[in-house]
Amino acid sequence: MTYTLYRINDDETTTPVSQHPTIGDGVAAGVDMVENVDMDYAYALHSPHTRIVAFREGRVGLRMWEMRTGRISPSLEDKWDRDEDEFIA
Repeated sequence: MTYTLYRINDDETTTPVSQHPTIGDGVAAGVDMVENVDMDYAYALHSPHTRIVAFREGRVGLRMWEMRTGRISPSLEDKWDRDEDEFIA
């Protein structure tokens, strides 16, 4: 059985991030993502038929709320997206 780690986007859609052969590997990858790699999003580990565990679900919608309340500006968000696109390319 394969376990898939998904990023939970602000609109609660999911994006697959990685696949893992064991539940332990998937949990370790999820913890690493929310604590060390990507602190802006929530993540969830799924088996083929169900969600097993979610990591930092309170982050869902956080970036949208920050932009609405003026805590971060949309232009700064655009800069982060451009920087990420350049880094990936």
